[in-house]
Amino acid sequence: MRLKVLAVMALMTSALFANSELDELLKKANEGDAWSQYQVGRAYYKNNIGAGTNYAKAAEWFEKAALQGIKEAQFSLGVCCERGYGREQSYSDAVYWYRRAAEQGVPAAQFNLGLLYQRGEGVSQSAQDAAKWIAKAAAQGYLNAQIDLAWRYAEGNGVSRSLTTAIEWRRTANRNEEIDGSGMLLAGLLQLGCMLETQHHPGWGSLSSEDETRFLKAAVVRYPEDLFRTNNYWWRYQSEDKWFCSDGFRAEVFQAAEDSPLLMDILVQAFRLEMKVWRDGRPKPKVSYWGPKTIGEKMRGEPLFTWAVWSLRDVKEAVNAPLSKQALLNLLASLDKIDPLLGMDLLNQKDASGTLPLYLAIQLRENDVAEAMIRLYGGFAIKKLRGRDPTGKIKPSGENPNQEAFDVSVMDCAVLADNAEIIRLLVTRFSWPLKEESLWGGNAKDSPLSKAEYYGCQEAKRALMELNAGNTQATSSGEGIWE
Repeated sequence: MRLKVLAVMALMTSALFANSELDELLKKANEGDAWSQYQVGRAYYKNNIGAGTNYAKAAEWFEKAALQGIKEAQFSLGVCCERGYGREQSYSDAVYWYRRAAEQGVPAAQFNLGLLYQRGEGVSQSAQDAAKWIAKAAAQGYLNAQIDLAWRYAEGNGVSRSLTTAIEWRRTANRNEEIDGSGMLLAGLLQLGCMLETQHHPGWGSLSSEDETRFLKAAVVRYPEDLFRTNNYWWRYQSEDKWFCSDGFRAEVFQAAEDSPLLMDILVQAFRLEMKVWRDGRPKPKVSYWGPKTIGEKMRGEPLFTWAVWSLRDVKEAVNAPLSKQALLNLLASLDKIDPLLGMDLLNQKDASGTLPLYLAIQLRENDVAEAMIRLYGGFAIKKLRGRDPTGKIKPSGENPNQEAFDVSVMDCAVLADNAEIIRLLVTRFSWPLKEESLWGGNAKDSPLSKAEYYGCQEAKRALMELNAGNTQATSSGEGIWE
């Protein structure tokens, strides 16, 4: 109850301060202070400081300030006239007030005036005058004007047609800091790609999903720095052991992505939009980046990397596999440069049976692929990783017949697959302890060597004995953890 009372008191206090601020503005406005008159108009227009929404009062105060030369008030009054807010709708009046503000350098007024010229509303229709005013706004960094000017140059609307200039303005808009995670970047990349391929402005309503994919790929391949534009996005690279967001992604990093069709598909899928809803029911755009599981399942019905590794097996079996080993290695290398954490997210996807792609690569002895995957995980993560035995050597037992088969470390997997090369890699490069009690609280019989003996993995046993320097007395019982 006390909390409710405090909340009500806080609201009342806030309202009192708001009313006090409005009263102070009204006092100055009635005394003729032009800026205060504009602020009062804004308060009524936007329902600020307790004024309530009242377009008639807003337009009245905007006019008082506009007549005294306040450019912001002139623009706002132009909006009221154009939309019929608090005034009878009048395009000619809107043109008058927009022009006065535009001549004082207000970019929004310049842009709106240009649109009225384009439509011939309140003024004689003129694409040239439209382009002139919109170009003024674009030069001041006004995002909508930059986008509009791009397609004008692409179509030759009011300006001499120039695809090069169109692309320059579209890219300028892409780099404009007004672009955030609302999906504007996706629209910009699509427009760039369409300009590159079709040499004109895209008709957004008529684009098929195939066209969108093609245009987006064209733009990303040609202008990767537009995709990895600012620290508003999620792409990072490592330099001198420090992580930081890039202002422009390095061309050599993206080259690996361009060479890998699979990664290019991921990048394209990264900027598809999911529409969510605000509390008031308005649609809320949300960028859905890194949708690899969907891509993998669409391709083969399995998560991405498991599908990719199985395709290597298919190559060996002379099946027409869609992914080469080099393409997969390029993909892993570029993920490692972009952000290993994203690569780990992909690698942690399992197929329907629970097999990790790394474990599958170890079983198939695709050791260069496995090594690249292990590098993505890193030492700490690789030692904590658990997955399903892909070899089928572990037999169900006990009360939970499936649990043991799904609790296999990377070293366990290498032992069960009798993969001596990966065993040596884990021990020499990642300091894997040969007696796992130091990691898992087990005992001597749980060591990799005991498992190699128990399951008859001779290559693994020889490698472990060499690495163990003959110190096998503590692990020679031959008993395995799953006995």
